[in-house]
Amino acid sequence: MAVAFDAVGPSSAGGGTTGATTATTASWSHTCSGVNLVVVVGVAIGANPSGSVTTTATFGGVSMTSLGLVAANNQTAGYVQLFSLVGPATGASTVALTVSTASTITAGSVSFTGASGVGTAVTAFGSSTAPSVTVTGTTSGNMVVDAVCTGTAVSSSTQTPRWLKNTNGATAGGCGASATAAGGGSVAMGYAITNDWWGAIAVEVLAAAAATAPRRLSVQSQAVLRASFR
Repeated sequence: MAVAFDAVGPSSAGGGTTGATTATTASWSHTCSGVNLVVVVGVAIGANPSGSVTTTATFGGVSMTSLGLVAANNQTAGYVQLFSLVGPATGASTVALTVSTASTITAGSVSFTGASGVGTAVTAFGSSTAPSVTVTGTTSGNMVVDAVCTGTAVSSSTQTPRWLKNTNGATAGGCGASATAAGGGSVAMGYAITNDWWGAIAVEVLAAAAATAPRRLSVQSQAVLRASFR
């Protein structure tokens, strides 16, 4: 079974705070459909300092697992974090974020069908015009999803964009985006920005095992089975 994109929440425009507003919570609706579902939430947090700021996430009231985070340029002016949940409910569910300190929140969710879980997240950071993170050793039939944070507008992605929201440039985590790509070998996830600090995190979404067809007994095996019940 191959992993496939299911849905994005709240939309390709992303969610979270607006303008210069900061908050300790953010929420939106995400609708899943299909079977063997996995949902991944990407969150860019804009705060300065951000070293002690923590974020948690729930999906339909169920706690999500943090896959890791990375600070923009390995500093303390913002970070990006990924969360995942295996087997979310189908239909509409609320994604809810809680942040320990009022911050700019830029976020979105991406769900997948045909999935069994996720791999180990990979992170990267820097200061440039081209944020990029590479997941190596991926398998064909899997997918890769990422999220990026930066302090300047994200203009495009080298992969399939899923959500993008340029909230503000007051910190190095005020703008964010997420994209997906097909698995197979080394997969580079990249973006275009004006020169600034950035952080990026990506993870491989793993395919569910293919269903096995029932084994048909041979004529001889059927005869032996019937004989055993006589």
